[in-house]
Amino acid sequence: EAHCGTSTFSQTKKYSEACLFFFILHQNTQAFLPQPRASIQTALGQPELYLNCDCCHPPSGAAGSSSSPAEMVLPTQHDTCILYKLYVECGRMINMYDWFTAFGMILERGAVDNNDDNDNEDQDNVPPRKRAKTKLKKKGSKSEQDENKQGLDQKEVQARFISGVAELQFMGFIKPTNRKTDHVQRLTWGNI
Repeated sequence: EAHCGTSTFSQTKKYSEACLFFFILHQNTQAFLPQPRASIQTALGQPELYLNCDCCHPPSGAAGSSSSPAEMVLPTQHDTCILYKLYVECGRMINMYDWFTAFGMILERGAVDNNDDNDNEDQDNVPPRKRAKTKLKKKGSKSEQDENKQGLDQKEVQARFISGVAELQFMGFIKPTNRKTDHVQRLTWGNI
């Protein structure tokens, strides 16, 4: 009977060692064979988790149910993050022109917000009489300045868009198609 008890103890010891081995093996597998896709998708979708800056945090009122996904895309975020958030809303085939237009609108929304802030700060420092004179001076040349700025801004927006799309293609999120030259094909689905 003493012999049977020892074999049961040795079998239990072997079983617990085997369980410990597989538990450690599982932890090592997670540590040494990471899944970068989940990390990349989290970083692109929620950059505020990785970057400690004020520009990436959504406004405190945006957490409500009344805000649309387009309002959650901040123009101050990195271009690749903006493109990824627009990418998630698309289907299997993504029209490049539509994607570019949406990207440009988000950047334009940020530029309008910045211009409004700058105009308000400039007007606060100028006396009321001079404010009226400067408005009259600006009206004549404003259309010429806007045309020049839009031409430069359009090229900059296009360059930023192409750079962001190239980064998403390099990371394996999209690929060009042979059927439709103005479309790209989406390669990933879901968050993981």
